[in-house]
Amino acid sequence: MTSPAPVTGGDLAGITATPESGWAVGYVNTNPSAPACCAGTPLVFRWNGSAWSRLTTKLGEGIGLISVAITGASTAWAIGSPVGMITGALAKWNGSAWSWVTDPVAGPYHPLYGIAAGPGGTAFVVGTNNNRPGPPVSAWWNGKAWKPVTVSAPNGSGLNAVAFAPGRSAWAAGVARSGSSVHALVMRWNGGAWTRVSSPGSGEELNGLAFSASNYGWAVGNTTSGSGMTVILHWNGGAWG
Repeated sequence: MTSPAPVTGGDLAGITATPESGWAVGYVNTNPSAPACCAGTPLVFRWNGSAWSRLTTKLGEGIGLISVAITGASTAWAIGSPVGMITGALAKWNGSAWSWVTDPVAGPYHPLYGIAAGPGGTAFVVGTNNNRPGPPVSAWWNGKAWKPVTVSAPNGSGLNAVAFAPGRSAWAAGVARSGSSVHALVMRWNGGAWTRVSSPGSGEELNGLAFSASNYGWAVGNTTSGSGMTVILHWNGGAWG
């Protein structure tokens, strides 16, 4: 796409769309000579069904957006963090403007890495708790309010991605750490809690998820030792392999 023109110093990191609208979000460095903490602003593009346009926001400076999800005709959510920091931030589109809202996860040092919209205007956000360190963090949007949701995984583990599969099930993926052991972390939402689902191999971290059916999904990532290698896992409805 050549319109609007590419943004100098811009970095788009997340995108989402429905048949009627869409969003692309990221960060633009407006002053390369300034410190990274204060040099730029969130970068937001809007798709109206036929064309992209850059949207001016009042989200302030020094924060970048990394992922976005649409939960209604006039509601969308985006996650990010202050540039160079490790604390999450959550923004809401109310149909006319973007604004920051209260982070649903209490406490400092918990970057949010994944957000996904589900059926009925619901959504999940997931991330990592670097404060203690503790277990991964997640929060559930029930259409009216955000509610923190406990993730039963070892301290120091983290979730990098979340996705919904047809049939209302949700999945999250990241990395589980226990001492020196590293393993891919896969969690499944059963409607009331996250439960861990076994995955093959060891030494992997997962960063992306996608499902075309409840029994057909993919997870991608990398190995964490040495120079690293790509990892692709498939869900066949009964197991990851």
